[in-house]
Amino acid sequence: MATIFRPFRAALLALTALTATLVFAVAGAGAAQAGVYAEIKFAPGTSEATLDGAVVRGDADSYLLEARGGQSLYTAIVALEDNVNFSISAPDGLVLVVEETATEIVLPYDGLYRVLVAPTRGNASYTLHVEIH
Repeated sequence: MATIFRPFRAALLALTALTATLVFAVAGAGAAQAGVYAEIKFAPGTSEATLDGAVVRGDADSYLLEARGGQSLYTAIVALEDNVNFSISAPDGLVLVVEETATEIVLPYDGLYRVLVAPTRGNASYTLHVEIH
C-alpha cells in the first residue's frame, strides 16, 4: 500500500511548498502597501484641520474622523500634479463619496468616518483639508 502513495507523496510536498510560497508572497505584498493610518484630531476650539501627506502609487492613506449625524463635513484635497482624490465612508462602511477632490456632505449618523486618499497616477504629495460644521 505504501508503494501506491509514493508518487503522490512528492506531489503533495510540492503542493505544500507552493502554498507556503503563495501565502508569504501575499502577506509580503500586503505589508508593502502600508500607507498612512491616522485619526484626525482638531486643535482645541477649532472644527477644521489641514494635513500634508504623500502617497505612493498602489497605496492609500486612511484618515479617521469622529463626527455626529447631522453635521456637515467639507473636504478638499489639492496636489501639485492634480493626481490625487479621496473617498469617504460612513462608520458602517457605506461609501458616501467616491474619488472626489472637493465635497460637502451631511453626515447620516454618529461615529468614525474614513477619508481614504489615493493617487490617480504615480506618486502624489497632497494637502487635505477637512471641516465639520
